[in-house]
Amino acid sequence: MSNGRLVIETLPDGAIAPALQVYDAVDAGTLDGAHTTPAFAVGKLGPAAGIFAYTVAGLPTLQHMVWMLSEGVGLFNELMTNGKLNIVHYPGWVGTPEFFLTSAKPLNVPEDFKGMKIRTAGDGGIIFTRMGASVITTPPGEIYESFKRGLFDAYEYNAPNIEVKSNMFEVAKYTYVSPMRQGAEYFASLYNKNSWNKLSEDLKVMVQSAQMEEAWKFLTEAILGDGKAVQKYIDYGVKVGPVPKVIEDALAKEAKAYYDEQAAKDPFYAKVINSYRAFGQLYAQTYPRGL
Repeated sequence: MSNGRLVIETLPDGAIAPALQVYDAVDAGTLDGAHTTPAFAVGKLGPAAGIFAYTVAGLPTLQHMVWMLSEGVGLFNELMTNGKLNIVHYPGWVGTPEFFLTSAKPLNVPEDFKGMKIRTAGDGGIIFTRMGASVITTPPGEIYESFKRGLFDAYEYNAPNIEVKSNMFEVAKYTYVSPMRQGAEYFASLYNKNSWNKLSEDLKVMVQSAQMEEAWKFLTEAILGDGKAVQKYIDYGVKVGPVPKVIEDALAKEAKAYYDEQAAKDPFYAKVINSYRAFGQLYAQTYPRGL
């Protein structure tokens, strides 16, 4: 688009800054920009940051992206401004639902979680803990061997099109599909304000336009990839199926209680979760059978 006027050098996690310190690096100008999850900003900006990434029993992929494109982007920028970060955020991309959980044993009722050791993190981990599970944090690269050796009873990792690339079907026994634990996975595009303001107005527009084009391209590829991945799990002999509704209902109830508690403690958290929920209600009222 820019005919060589703008060159973007992409680097993996750890090349300049560890994944969990990306916000610090962009804020300081060590990085001009980054592409990462808002969940990594929870420690710096508070629990409200996690809402922009996903919520348990929350908005699915399309709805989450539309919320971000409307009210979400402004609220996230407001959160970073309140946190005195020298960062500007523009919508990045949203992924498909992750596998709900892969377990060494069948999951039939909410009581099955009591005493289970589950590899997970974020809001999902908090909700599972409230339901009686013990949460273990394990780096993605160690999940395969750890589960194979029985170090935990179940794990969540990623969307089917991502997990299949790590051959997770080789150790999976019971894999459950449902958008209830994580209906979407939003990643933000962040730019150091000083670096961003050095760009001419037409280059800024090009960057934002390219981001949106790639976002929808990625989502298309992810949806198609998920279908092929699930079929590979089935062909390999993994028992793949939907989560029992009684478990989904219990998870949703516990999630609502948790988010209500957080909103009661933090006015800005309440502002964000109320915007998020209001959009979901408006969508359901307008498109009761989805879109």
